[in-house]
Amino acid sequence: MSLVWAAFGLTFLAVYTANLAAFMITRVQFYDLSGIDDDRIQNSADQKPAFRFGTVEGGNTHETMKRNWHRMHEYVKANNFFSDNISAGIEAVRKELSLILNI
Repeated sequence: MSLVWAAFGLTFLAVYTANLAAFMITRVQFYDLSGIDDDRIQNSADQKPAFRFGTVEGGNTHETMKRNWHRMHEYVKANNFFSDNISAGIEAVRKELSLILNI
């Protein structure tokens, strides 16, 4: 009988340890951005995975980005991260999230 309890205890300990290890190595990455001049935004292509952002082509944000943040503008232009309008941009973000989260 004590062998049965020992086997149960060992199995319980192994399952607990495996779940604890799986929980500890799972990492969700959040971006604490310090602002528009944050390195993760300014050097988006260097990030792994790349930090993606876009704008409405020809809009005020696009023109401001073109004048003040040349590297950001070149990144958006090179990757064609432009939207036709705000609604299309929101839908693109939702679609990307659903692909990532498998919703």
